[in-house]
Amino acid sequence: TLPVRNLRMKQESKMHVCLVCHTETDVWDGGFGSIDTMLPQFLDMADGVRDKDGMTPRVAWCLTPQVVEHRPEPFRELLANGHEIGVHSHFPSATGKLEHEQQLNAENLDTFHVWFPELCDRIEQAGFPRPATHATWMFAYRDTMTKTLTDAGIRAECSVCYGGQCR
Repeated sequence: TLPVRNLRMKQESKMHVCLVCHTETDVWDGGFGSIDTMLPQFLDMADGVRDKDGMTPRVAWCLTPQVVEHRPEPFRELLANGHEIGVHSHFPSATGKLEHEQQLNAENLDTFHVWFPELCDRIEQAGFPRPATHATWMFAYRDTMTKTLTDAGIRAECSVCYGGQCR
């Protein structure tokens, strides 16, 4: 066996690429055309990036419930190729459509602990592993979300916060 310090050096010599893609229905028409058109192009570009061992980057594809329910097939194929399925947590509106209205999302952050675990359950029920990566909507994040994410098994939080949304 190698001494620990040599093992660390070997690990540090590898390329680490962290890619997280928010995957949802198309915002303007509610369809899934971008999955058909952009996903193959993205994968072709990613295939051109390789580390010294010839490995391509792996992506955490954070899916909304709409994608899990209506278009899971492309992501099942990606899962089989070593990619990860995460959760993209738009508040699930009564109509089932994604909510991109900032005020509505801000109001529903306070109930995140109630509806977020249900989103993770829906991903599992669709046959994916329990998600370990999370990206939220509207780049909003509150301190109270950390406990909910931890309790749900999330290990990588990829949300970004900007003014006015955090408390």
